[in-house]
Amino acid sequence: MNTHTAFPSPSPAPSAAPSPAARLALLCRFLVTDPDNQALRKEVFHAALAEGNATLAREQIEWSRPRCAADPAWRHNTALLAMQQGDWEDARSLLQALVTDAPAHGQNSQGSQDTTTLSYHLAYTHHALGDHAGALERIAALRPGSSGSLPQAFSLQLRALHQLHRLDEAWQAIGKADPSCWTADALGAASLLALDLEKFEVAGELASRALARDPTQWEACVAQGTLLVEQEQPDAALQMLLPATQRHDQDGRSWSATGLAHMLAGRLDLAHQALTRAVALMPQHIGTRLALAWTEIAQGRLPAAEAAFAAAISLDRNFAESHGGLAAAQALQGKVTEAQASIRLAQGLDPQGPSALYAQAVLSGEMRDPVRLRELARRVMGQQTNRRHDDSSSDDSEEGQT
Repeated sequence: MNTHTAFPSPSPAPSAAPSPAARLALLCRFLVTDPDNQALRKEVFHAALAEGNATLAREQIEWSRPRCAADPAWRHNTALLAMQQGDWEDARSLLQALVTDAPAHGQNSQGSQDTTTLSYHLAYTHHALGDHAGALERIAALRPGSSGSLPQAFSLQLRALHQLHRLDEAWQAIGKADPSCWTADALGAASLLALDLEKFEVAGELASRALARDPTQWEACVAQGTLLVEQEQPDAALQMLLPATQRHDQDGRSWSATGLAHMLAGRLDLAHQALTRAVALMPQHIGTRLALAWTEIAQGRLPAAEAAFAAAISLDRNFAESHGGLAAAQALQGKVTEAQASIRLAQGLDPQGPSALYAQAVLSGEMRDPVRLRELARRVMGQQTNRRHDDSSSDDSEEGQT
């Protein structure tokens, strides 16, 4: 695939707009002298929402209720505030009612709300609630990735397909996308897809393009940070990953990559904290469980390590490094018989698996140096960074932005 054809550079960013905070302050001053101006109230609402001022945004909603409760624009605004507050069920109910009331295309009966935007926001709530198939179903009519379509629909399509593990289908959509759809978010979402498809050079290119448009685009930060871990540049990786953990602190991949970077740098306490959080956010991600287990070994918490490896095996019994890691934890505790059984299972799946070889060295007395564990863990994670148990009920985290 010609990546320069498939992933055209976005058009140059527009010149800097006035400060959003300054604009909001100005609108509020206008509102003091014209408090009954509904159009001005709507402007204040959207400016407050963009600034994260939920209190001010809610004040506008409360003002609207006794005056224009039937106005679909205010009902949509109520849903937008619920989305920002993470009240996804309420937002979905509000948006579903609006879409049902609206005509099939264009404006609703009062001419004040575009159903394309409503449909996108409804699809987004399904995605945020883990119903990625429902999100795809609802944005199909928006023709994501095509000329003239809503650009956000394309990035949502990529994210939903990724969560459903339909990577090849997502990659085909990437190859067909119209240049107008390549926003920073679409480039960032595509960079993570490329990473999971082991198209590392393309992933780096896509992430760089996304970050040129938006230096804090979180998926691009995760992709670039993960690549920097693979290149053994932990401090650069951590700097790259910081915006991702700040903007999307419920994203397990951000914390997993952060934990691996700390592990590589030898900061085991910080690695353990980040990886523990990552496992809590994406419990089906086997690679992250293994990384956490190795930090337990490196810190001498051998029973905890044994339990972590066993949990990984319960998700997928056919991964050699889970059995090899379990063997290492057992060997370090002097559980010779159990370790030998785990080694046999591991080597039956991969005769040269590094974890089983390490466990054998421990049993023979050749190796017990915990410093060597960081390198071993890095090798294991380099093999299976993205391995997860294929369970459609699992969901890493809510991804993307409205």
